[in-house]
Amino acid sequence: MTPRERAVIEQALEGLPVKQIARRRGLSAHTANDHFKAIYRKTGVSGRDELVAGLS
Repeated sequence: MTPRERAVIEQALEGLPVKQIARRRGLSAHTANDHFKAIYRKTGVSGRDELVAGLS
């Protein structure tokens, strides 16, 4: 996991929507979604709900 991906995960665990995560990280929503896709691929989950459930 890259540092940016870890930061995105932390904010996802706080329940923030993608647009708000993007704004806080200084990213576009598209880039934030790309980070999520990479995270899903690396962790073997199929979506945000599954990611949060697995990490909580």
